[in-house]
Amino acid sequence: MIRRESILTILSFMLTSITVMAGSDYTTLLMLCQKSDLIVLAEVGDDLEARFRGESTYRHRGDRIEVGVPLLIGKILKGKSDRDTVYCYISRDFSYSMPSYFTKGETLMAFLKESTYSGEYSPASYESGIKHINSHQMPSFEKSVVEIIEILEIPDLEKRGDKVAGWLFRSVTNSLTRYDAILTLDLPSYYTTDTTDYVHRLSKSQLRELYESALTAPNIWYWEVRLLEITQSVWDDRLLPALLVQLTKEYPGTVQNCIDIIQIMARIIGTDEARDLAEEDNRMEGNPLRWTNRKSIIERFIKLAEKSVP
Repeated sequence: MIRRESILTILSFMLTSITVMAGSDYTTLLMLCQKSDLIVLAEVGDDLEARFRGESTYRHRGDRIEVGVPLLIGKILKGKSDRDTVYCYISRDFSYSMPSYFTKGETLMAFLKESTYSGEYSPASYESGIKHINSHQMPSFEKSVVEIIEILEIPDLEKRGDKVAGWLFRSVTNSLTRYDAILTLDLPSYYTTDTTDYVHRLSKSQLRELYESALTAPNIWYWEVRLLEITQSVWDDRLLPALLVQLTKEYPGTVQNCIDIIQIMARIIGTDEARDLAEEDNRMEGNPLRWTNRKSIIERFIKLAEKSVP
């Protein structure tokens, strides 16, 4: 299984419409909607860099220096505010790693947590709590956010769980929400405090649709592999040949993806030899020769799989 750091690195490259950065603070859209006190569409009133150049805008929070960036509220999607402008406070240290976090005049969606000081907020997640989405895509993204906010207000837990699962299924087909939805379905313990198993709330037809989208993709890469893991209950005889084609096509390119594909293929082949090869990489964790040995694993597994595919 790919480590969380690798997942976040992949996210930083894949989410071209939504600005995020790799690290330890990434939060999925579902969790952002759960934990945020205020979600707004807003126009940025001043550049973050400009705010930091003026010392009069600084404030001290223990050993941190923070500055508030004015957000001019255009629409409130969750929460309440009796002000037209709220201030989103950012640590000075953080601003150096993301200088364009706020650009004057930009319209964005902000997921905010209220501080103990009235009217002051910070991003619900520094990495994913501020969504920079172009004006053509924002209506679609807003519709998805409003839908899940309304779903999360349903008092009946069973009904709410089924509705969230349906929202996640639809979100996989939306390029703006696809990756967050897959992460929520595949790795809920990492990205949300909600421990509900949404995969088992999906119908067989929904699982088959997700499976088909992964199986027939031009390339079975990271996100398709994750969908295949999610849809294991509907695998069929087409999967092993398709994965072998992908494995031979990718090697010696994306070694990590090859290793992930091998993990699935070993379960399908089902022999001790296949399972042992798949586990060999895990046994070498921490060994400096692990990356070199991965090429040997892939080459040996390709030969083994070719004997198993008609």
